[in-house]
Amino acid sequence: MIQQINLHVAPPVKNIWKDYFPFVQVGVALSVIIIVFAIFFIGQKVSLNKQLAEVQVLVQESKLELDQLIQKRGGQDVKLSFEKDIAGLELKLKEKQVFLQVISEEGRPNVAGFSRYLEGLARQSEEGLWLTRIELFNGGRSMGLEGLTSEPEYVPRLIKKLGNETAFTGTEFDIFKLHQQDSLLSFIVSATREVK
Repeated sequence: MIQQINLHVAPPVKNIWKDYFPFVQVGVALSVIIIVFAIFFIGQKVSLNKQLAEVQVLVQESKLELDQLIQKRGGQDVKLSFEKDIAGLELKLKEKQVFLQVISEEGRPNVAGFSRYLEGLARQSEEGLWLTRIELFNGGRSMGLEGLTSEPEYVPRLIKKLGNETAFTGTEFDIFKLHQQDSLLSFIVSATREVK
């Protein structure tokens, strides 16, 4: 007895479905997600369109109601009221423009502040002289000092000392008044600082 053994093996049959099944699943999943989003966004659009239509109806109704109120009040009265409001606002605008013009004509605003003037006055104090009033105008370009002194020569001495302070550079004291007040002398000094 002879037995034959066939050692030939047939090539395996390729199953395309099995090889590409994961890609098909991903494609189907993406399609489903896109369809779900499309349905959601279409629903949102329809909802927003309904809300927009409702708002437009409310606006139209409000306009009609406003027109009726204007007619009841006499349209001219409302128009005059609006004209008065506009005139008032234009007046406020004009005042602010004048204010801005005044500020711009006076030059740059004082961005350094006034403390440097007060510090300079403090550093150059004079024994026997007391300042009772310090006035700074126009961003520090004009100044007024009032006070009391026991001796009249203390006032010019203070002014000379202030000339050593950088805050007072270019300042010219042009008005000087002195008069007796009880046992002390009262003084007023005014100055204008040159604009550079």
